[in-house]
Amino acid sequence: MRNLVHERNMPAPVVNSRDIVKGRYPRSGRERIKHRLRQAEKMEAVGRVAGGIAHDLFNVFTIIFLNGEMLFEEVSGHSSLKRYAQHVLAAANRGRDLVAQILAFSRTQPNKRDPVDLASVVAEALELLQGSLPAAIRIEAGDLESPLVMIGDATQLHRVVMNLCTNAIQAMPGGGTLRVMLEQTEVTGERALSHGRLERGRYIRLIVEDNGSGMDESTRSRIFEPFFTTKDVGQGTGLGLSLVYAIVTDSGGGIDVTSALQRGSMFTVYLKHSEATLAAAQTCGAAPRSTL
Repeated sequence: MRNLVHERNMPAPVVNSRDIVKGRYPRSGRERIKHRLRQAEKMEAVGRVAGGIAHDLFNVFTIIFLNGEMLFEEVSGHSSLKRYAQHVLAAANRGRDLVAQILAFSRTQPNKRDPVDLASVVAEALELLQGSLPAAIRIEAGDLESPLVMIGDATQLHRVVMNLCTNAIQAMPGGGTLRVMLEQTEVTGERALSHGRLERGRYIRLIVEDNGSGMDESTRSRIFEPFFTTKDVGQGTGLGLSLVYAIVTDSGGGIDVTSALQRGSMFTVYLKHSEATLAAAQTCGAAPRSTL
C-alpha cells in the first residue's frame, strides 16, 4: 500500500532513571518523564481498583440477569410484567457489558495470543460501522491488503478499531469524512510517540482520521486517562480510549495522536508485524459490536 501519511521520525534517547535523579536531563525533559511515570502509576492503580469492583459487580448483574430471565419466562402473553422483565434484562445486559469492559481495561482477563490478520479485522469492523453510519458521514478506506499479520487477540483488536472509529464519528456531529488506512512501516530506530515508545522493527500502522471538532493540547494529553471524557453525562464511560491504549501497549505497540481545534484528529496506531503464516491467522468472526 502506498504511504498516504507523512511519517514523523522522532528518535528519542534511552531514559535511565538514575540519570533523572542525578539531573542529567534538562528540567523540561525530567518533568515530562516524571509526568509520564505518574500517569502510568495512576492508571495502574485505577486498573487494580476497577478490576476488584468489576468482579463483585459481575456477580451482582449475573443474579439480576438470571432472575429477570426466569421472570420473563414465567410471565405469559403481553402483560406489563413481561415488559418490565424485558427492561430488567436490557439493563442487566448493559451493566454486564460495562463490567466486561472494565475487566478488559484492568487486564484481569487473560488475552489470547494468536496470529491475527489485522486487515480482515479492520474490514469486518468497517462493514459493521457502515450499517449504522449517519447519512452525513462517509468512510474512505485505503486498500486493506491481506495478510497483515500480528500476534494478539482478534476480538480486542476489533474493539480498538471500533472505538477509534466511533469516537471519530462522534467528533463530526455535522457530518464529515472518516479515513481509515492500514499499511506496513519499518522503524529504523527507537522512536517516541505522543503516547508510547517504539523499538526498532517492522510494524503495521493503523490510521484513523476525521475532520471533526478536534482537540486542544490539554484534552489531547488526557484522552487515554481512565474515566476521562468530554462527552455529556450518560453519553460515554470514559473507558473506550483507555481500553484502546491498554490493548495497544500490551501488544508492544504505541499510539501517536495529532489534533487541532476545528481541524480534526488523527490517531496512528503502531502494532508489531509478525512473520506468522496466514493459515494460522484468526479474524474476529462474531466479535461484539458494542463499543465503549
